[in-house]
Order: sequence, then C-alpha cells, then structure tokens
Amino acid sequence: MVGRHRGPAAPAPKVDDRPEAGLAVDGAPAPVPKPLRSIFASYAKEAELAPSTVKRWTPVVERLIAHLGHDDAAAIKRADIVAWKDAVCTENLIRVEAAMESPKLAE
Repeated sequence: MVGRHRGPAAPAPKVDDRPEAGLAVDGAPAPVPKPLRSIFASYAKEAELAPSTVKRWTPVVERLIAHLGHDDAAAIKRADIVAWKDAVCTENLIRVEAAMESPKLAE
C-alpha cells in the first residue's frame, strides 16, 4: 500500500486552550465578545429611536451590565436574564414597600 504510514502515530500538536488565547476550554473557537453598549447604540441608530427613547433605555442597559458584571452579550445566559429580572422585581418591591410606609402617604 502506497502512502500508508506504519508505526506509532505522531503526537497531536499542542493547542493553547486557555480562553484568553482565543479558544474555549473544549478547543473550539471562543465566542467573539459582543459589547451590549455597542449593540444598543447600533440598534438605536438603525431603528432611528428618538433621543428621549435612547435616554430612557440607556440606564436600563447600564443596570443590566452592572448586574452581569460584564458587557459581553455573547456571554449572557438565560439564567443571567432571569436573575436580573428577579433582582429588578425585588428592588422595585422594596421601593414600593418603602413608599407605602412613608409618613407622607399616611397624611
């Protein structure tokens, strides 16, 4: 048989599989980071959102980023969004309860 190699197989080349080297742990290419701020800015421009709409929603995007601890849309999981929603609901409930206990409301 021509072209067939006999003997021990050659060792596989070593691959730097650290995420910071551009590869995921399993050796697949790491996802390219997608900054949420850039995505929102792009969307706002493309959709021709009114400045007031951008002004209203920018703090919401910033709160999401603060909750996540990063600005990478590619790294967001469903559980991250559910946890953020729960945190926002809890925060709003605390605000409502505080307002209900306000002495001004009792007047």
